[in-house]
Amino acid sequence: MRNQTLWTVIIGVLVIASALFMVWAALRPLETAPTPVVDAPSAATPSPTRNIWQEGDGLLDLDWVMLTMPAGWRYVVKQWPDEPPPDTPGVAPLLMAWRETETFADSTLRFALVAVPRNELSLERYLEDVRNQLAEDESVSDVTARLATDWRQDGLPVALISYRIATQMGRLVGHQAAALDATGEQLLIATLVRPEDDGMQLLRTFIGAMQFVE
Repeated sequence: MRNQTLWTVIIGVLVIASALFMVWAALRPLETAPTPVVDAPSAATPSPTRNIWQEGDGLLDLDWVMLTMPAGWRYVVKQWPDEPPPDTPGVAPLLMAWRETETFADSTLRFALVAVPRNELSLERYLEDVRNQLAEDESVSDVTARLATDWRQDGLPVALISYRIATQMGRLVGHQAAALDATGEQLLIATLVRPEDDGMQLLRTFIGAMQFVE
């Protein structure tokens, strides 16, 4: 995997959750471990079709976590909405979910969960790098970043980032949670995007429903 900034990971997953499907190539080598990379598909990528998405509540096996899916969501499991994004070796899509519309692309409320190799990256370094990169972008505002220890069922820390970003769909509010899996080898990145700023509690509901398994 290329040495790229966590900015690419954060924006890549935000873009996937936002259904903008743009490719980001912000290159900056890290001084320590290689950075996980998430690139988004091109703008021509179609949304999931009716014959592949699922609907309803239930327990989902997402390899590194078991998740009790809340009712009212449509979702695809362990796959990208269409073709895999380019240049993303080692990046595993676990869940793409949306509400209120037939397709992922048409919804204003989207949730994405992916896994990337940790590469010895700490959650503290994750927060520091992401906060610094977001602060340098003029399209981003109202950035907050912190560690929380009351989100996971096992009490382990979660890195939390919130911000507003101007996009082709208008100004969106992104909430992102990053956590280590039970083995400490994978970084699980969950992103929830919506036009309003009340998505953090909804994201917390998703994280709280996850059982981290080895």
